[in-house]
Amino acid sequence: MHHYAGNSGCRISFGIRRTVLLLSSLALLAQPQLAAAAEPAAAQALLALKAKAGINKVAILDAVRSGKRIVAVGERSLIFVSDDEGKTWSARPTASEKSLTSVIVQRAGVLIAAGHSGVILRSIDGGDNWTRSPVPVGQKEALLGMLALSDGRTLAFGGYSSLLESGDGGSTWEQRSILDAEMDKHFYGIAASDQSLVLVGEAGLISLSSDLGKTWKIVPSPYHGSLFGVAALPNGVFIAYGMRGKILGSFDQGQNWRELESGTKSPFFSGTLLRDGRLLLGGKDGVLAMITADGQAVETRHTRDRRSVSRIVESQKDELLLFGDVGIRHMQWKDLEK
Repeated sequence: MHHYAGNSGCRISFGIRRTVLLLSSLALLAQPQLAAAAEPAAAQALLALKAKAGINKVAILDAVRSGKRIVAVGERSLIFVSDDEGKTWSARPTASEKSLTSVIVQRAGVLIAAGHSGVILRSIDGGDNWTRSPVPVGQKEALLGMLALSDGRTLAFGGYSSLLESGDGGSTWEQRSILDAEMDKHFYGIAASDQSLVLVGEAGLISLSSDLGKTWKIVPSPYHGSLFGVAALPNGVFIAYGMRGKILGSFDQGQNWRELESGTKSPFFSGTLLRDGRLLLGGKDGVLAMITADGQAVETRHTRDRRSVSRIVESQKDELLLFGDVGIRHMQWKDLEK
């Protein structure tokens, strides 16, 4: 399990968001080689090893579709791409060793990945080549997610209220400070609906901006445990999710929230908006929850292998690509256990 290493007084493991997804280690990368990666020769050897890595031998923490290509990221800054709906994968080496927790695609097709120790990588060629973007001096907190806004800005967020903003497609970043100056809770998710942004995090934090992030306010939460993500549905509906199988719904642009029954105590790690407007959550113990497009109904199922799910990508053939601690699995909703 990955723990946040930026501060010995960390109250919560950053690995909670992906609780059991980081138990597997990269067998191809021997520890002596990693320790020596700072040396030029060892760094080149590390790149060569990464290029041969297999997706089903590492923990994959996030994935995104970019046109016909799917890009997946995970531990040790490993990045994989597939051009055949996840049937075959090839690794794309990077000059970083930090685990990548998130990846997004912008409107221009630019890909951005972020992760531990504040690392941000950027690709302008569909994920084949990656360069490291400079971040503000002193930014060592883990970045746990990103969001591309409708006005062209990009947000990256994470540990101890870290919030970075880019106005040039992820090439450069500036530090943002929101809410109270003493705020030190971890930010786990941000979602947008029109001009409204909802941010969720540690200890039940829910914060709302009605002006695309210029100003923020904290709104009451019906749950005081950590919320690991939030998603926007049509008509101003937001769905937040997190520890102990909690699913919260807001039906008025994030102003008020109520709990939705999930039927599970397993935490949810991610949410994927499907083509038909429904939201599919994935989490620990192979739990998946399908939420209707209006946010009113939840159906929970499990994978037969009970392996945790960090991200779900919908294939073009109505398959679900489930990413997690053993790479990728292909499944269909109808085959999951109720």
